[in-house]
Amino acid sequence: MSARNETGQTAKSAPNTGTATPPVSVLVVDDHHVVRVGLCMVLRDHPQLRVVGEASTAAEAIAKYEKLRPEVVLLDIRMPDGSGIEVCRWIKQQHIGTRVLFLTSYSDQDTLVEALGAGADGYVLKTVNGADIADAVEKVGRGEAIVDPLVARQMFSLVALGSSAGRLVNSSLGLTDRDHRVLAMVHAGRSNKEIGAALGLSEKTVRNLLSMVFRKFSVTSRKEAGDRWAASHTGASNSGKAD
Repeated sequence: MSARNETGQTAKSAPNTGTATPPVSVLVVDDHHVVRVGLCMVLRDHPQLRVVGEASTAAEAIAKYEKLRPEVVLLDIRMPDGSGIEVCRWIKQQHIGTRVLFLTSYSDQDTLVEALGAGADGYVLKTVNGADIADAVEKVGRGEAIVDPLVARQMFSLVALGSSAGRLVNSSLGLTDRDHRVLAMVHAGRSNKEIGAALGLSEKTVRNLLSMVFRKFSVTSRKEAGDRWAASHTGASNSGKAD
């Protein structure tokens, strides 16, 4: 059966090739009409995304979510009748599997920590271009954690301090045990071939794992990834020690 959007019309789907991945359904929430319309246009141009509805207030966002049950909610932080953070918290309490990506102009540490504490799966600033927003929505919909590079430094500063907020940030990155083992060896200067041999993985698998970790950490080099992993690991370890 074809999915329907909020107008009752059959929503557009990706061409059926027999192997195509179904598009990710998205609810767009922003109180600024021009911004919201622009976002919907950008997302509708992405072949792997399907906009099923839009909302301009917190109350409308909740009502639309209950009606449409999208896979991803693209959510603003501040709205006329409440906070996007509370909307995120409510959504996660109702259905933890729904993915929430914040798109906001707020880059301060307190708002970031609040958003992650509410269960956000991604945090992107409105300074990014349309194509990057669409890519971020798809990646979050497919299970990745996305953090804007401009706020990533704040995240890792918190982690390195070993604070409770830092532990929250660390867990939000969604690193697996295998990711941690790979990063430990990267930090130790091991090559992909050596890492693969130690973990029973092919070099290609190691490269793919590192590419995913680079996106989670918002870095572009092995050194950056290894250093940030080491900072978060040391911070978490030290936080459990007595002064």
